[in-house]
Formats: sequence, C-alpha cells, structure tokens
Amino acid sequence: MEGRELPVGWSTSTGSEIFELVTSGSRGWAKYYSDNGPLFIRIGNLDHGSVELDLKDVQRVTPPNDSEGKRTRLEPNDILISITAELGMIALVPDDLGEAYVNQHVALARPVPEIAARFLAWYLASESDGKKQLLELKRGATKVGLGLPDIRNLILPLAPLNEQRRIAAKLDTTLAAVEACRQRLDGVTAILKRFRQAVLAAATSGELTREWREETGINSGWEDKELSSICLSIADGDHQAPPKADEGIPFITISAINDAVLRVGKATRYVPESYYNSLSETRKAREDDILFSVTGSVGIPALVDSQQRFVFQRHIALLRPNRAKVLPKFLFFRLLSDDFNRQCLKVATGTAQLTVSLGSLRSMYFRSPSLQEQAEINERVQDLFTLADQLEARLTTARKIADRLTPALLAKAFRGELVPQDPGDEPASVLLERIRAARQVEAAAGKPSRRGRRKAATNPDQIAMEASPVSADFLAGLLRECGALSERALLAVSELEPQRFQQQLYRELESGTAREVQDNGQVLLEAVG
Repeated sequence: MEGRELPVGWSTSTGSEIFELVTSGSRGWAKYYSDNGPLFIRIGNLDHGSVELDLKDVQRVTPPNDSEGKRTRLEPNDILISITAELGMIALVPDDLGEAYVNQHVALARPVPEIAARFLAWYLASESDGKKQLLELKRGATKVGLGLPDIRNLILPLAPLNEQRRIAAKLDTTLAAVEACRQRLDGVTAILKRFRQAVLAAATSGELTREWREETGINSGWEDKELSSICLSIADGDHQAPPKADEGIPFITISAINDAVLRVGKATRYVPESYYNSLSETRKAREDDILFSVTGSVGIPALVDSQQRFVFQRHIALLRPNRAKVLPKFLFFRLLSDDFNRQCLKVATGTAQLTVSLGSLRSMYFRSPSLQEQAEINERVQDLFTLADQLEARLTTARKIADRLTPALLAKAFRGELVPQDPGDEPASVLLERIRAARQVEAAAGKPSRRGRRKAATNPDQIAMEASPVSADFLAGLLRECGALSERALLAVSELEPQRFQQQLYRELESGTAREVQDNGQVLLEAVG
C-alpha cells in the first residue's frame, strides 16, 4: 500500500498490532509422523492462487504433549504463511479443520478477534499487495526465507470492519466462480484431446471415409501391413556420443518432439558439419520423414516439415516412408493414434526406462488403404485438426483472461473498489484505537496477551447464555447487505462461532427471515423481504 492513497475510512496498521501471535513450527517433528493422528501442515498444503488449505496429500503426527506442541497447534482463522522455499504462500485455517499442527517452514499469524481474518488472508495472497510486500522482505542469498519479525513489521491496510466482511465475502464468491471457470476450461482441453484421438481412430479404421467410398464407388481394400514393408528405412540415431561444437548442425533430443511437432529450435547443442556428413543417409532426416521416440517417453511421432539439417539422439528413430505405398502424413497420423501407442507399450521392454527396439518397431502393423483414400483421409483429418487448433487457440486466450482475473479482483478489492462503501461504517482508525486500548488495559493489569479465541461452547443452552446477543434477523441483515452467499461465506461474514452460527441460521430459516435458493447447482442463502 506504500505510496497509495487509502480509501475513505481505511487505515494502516502493522502485523504486531493486529496479530496476537506470530510463530512457526519447530524442527524435529519427523519423529512424530504417523499414519493416524492430527494433521501436520506443510508448505505443500498451502494452496496456490487461493487461501484454502489443500489437504489432498497431508502428513499426520502423534504430537508431543508439551509446550512446543501447544505452541504450534492451529486454531480457526489462523493465517498460514510459507517462510522458506516458495515464499508467500497463504492459507486460512478453516473452522472444521480439527486438531492440526504446523512445521518450521510455515509461520502462523493469529489475528485479533476484532479483525476479519479472511480479509487479511486475501490481502496477503494478493500479488500486487501483500504477497509483493512479503517477497520484498525475503532474506538470504543461497537459502532465502522470511523471518517472524518481517511478518510482525508488515504494513497492513484495514478497511472498516463491516467493509472487511463485505470484501471477504465478495472475494469468496467471485473467486470461487473464477476457479470454476478455470476447471471448465481444463475440461475443454481434455475434450479436445479426446476429439483428436476420435478423429484418428475413425481415420485409421476406415470409418472417416466410409461415406466417401460409398459415394465414389471406390473400394480400396484395407490391408494389414508391417511397418517395414511400407518404409524405405527405419533407423535410429548414432549410438556414440557425437562431438560438440560451438556452432554447426543442431543436435536434438526427445524434448524437441514431445508435443508431436518437430522444434529444431529446442536443440540442446551443436555438432560439427563434418560429423553430420559422416552419417549414413538413413540417419539424415529429410523432409517428410518421421521421427519417432523409442526410449523413455515412447511412441511420440513428429513429421519432418522442412529441409533444415539436424542430428538426433539414439532415443529417436527415423522412418522414411515409401511414397509408392504410404503417404507420409497418413503414416504420421497412424503413428499418432492411441491404437499404435498401445502397440508400442505392449512390446516395450524395461521398467525404469521403457524401450521399443527397432526390430519390434519394424514388425508392427496397421491397416492401410489405397493412396487415393489415404489422400482423402489426410485432407479430412487436417480439416478437423485445424478446427481443433482454432478452438485450442481460443481456449488459450480464455485461460490467459481467467488467469488475470484473480490478481485483478484482489487488486481492485484493496483499492476499495470491489464492494460499495457505507459512510455509516465505523472507520478503521476507531477500530484500531479500540484494539490498542484493550492491549494497554491488559498490559496495565499484568495479564498475558491473548493467544487465541474463546472456544465455542458445546451446549446450545450455554451458547445462548454466554454469547453476545444478536438480533433475530442478524444473518438476514448481512445477506441484504452482501447479496446471496454460500453458507461458508455467510459464516465468514458473520464472525460467529460455528455452533452459534448454525443455531442462528436454523432459527432464521425457521422464522422465514432467510431462505435457501439454487443458483447453477449451488445452494445459496438469501434474505427474505
């Protein structure tokens, strides 16, 4: 926020003012690892592009019953910050996480109860604000990290409390929609991949040109042919390590064809022209030859589409089609199909590194029609692949737009532009003064600073007696202010203890001040009237 004018009603504070506790786990927890027990949160569990914990792969521990175990035990609404390796990863501890601990690579910052923790978490996750500030504070040259004092000295913007809640709720719902959009786009990628394979399957089985044969009256007679019978040669690269040169002929590896397109520009080095000239003709690629990976990532073909000279490693085979029997592009499409890939995997040997021998490759077979039908197939497949390429280009553009949405929304939120401001909201400066005054009173009374929130009562009657009273339509009022919210988002906005929230929500649903509605398959809550 440095150098930027704050929105009306906002103030700045430091981490030490609004975090009750800033600490991190300690070393030596590996001896407590177990298959059962509480969760042990590490950097890998801090989600990317979100403030939610990722618990797909989480370690468990049997924690020590000592001060160290108690110090590193997480509480709801603790903010987790990675302080080594991938710096500045952020996650917020949810109410339903249960017993969990944190390792030494993750700091926990516990906001005071008077602050909307989710607002702070989203700020720290913002690339142009909190995360940028964290990365600027990193220390070290060979081993980069953040110190706990760095977190205590963070400059943090504070909106009025009600606005903090509105911003956090809006970000939750809006960014959830952005994430759903990303997932749908990822689904389109899989659909396009299946489409291409379906086209290849139809092309190489004869189904793609079935109507063409009926219309033209041509029955070209598909025949099973061994690969060696339709190629002039099938060879691999030189088995000896080629000499190196500062310039000359590019030397490519499998990485230059790993997406089934030859990219000579990905050459790892050069060899002398004299070495290239000494190679046999079967190892010098020509235009319309086909490269085919036979070691490691086996079964990847690439059509040589230019006369540029290059040398390839022995993990790549070179197939030279016999044009009197097979068209190069038809052979390429056949090698690209899932069916041929399954043949490769079936004959491949080795475990750590699969290998398809040249002998096995030469003896593989597939059904092949006349050259006339091959030409028709090539044209149809190319048309369909061009359509898929156009859709993929649009998909790439859509992905770039989606990737820009999250940082743009976060930046907008902390400029005070995401939700409407309410002139009636208590300014953040007043909130900060109240927090400072409370701490001064505690210090004067000799009380230790608060290290956590009061735990939720388990007895509903106890909740009713101990909790601060709220109006009968408290949640409905928040829904009128923020619009329809998911139950989780409403819980975050209300800042009620989970059990108290459930009790209040049940009452308001029963009384009819709030109701559930369906929105694109998602259950939301909205105010009535």
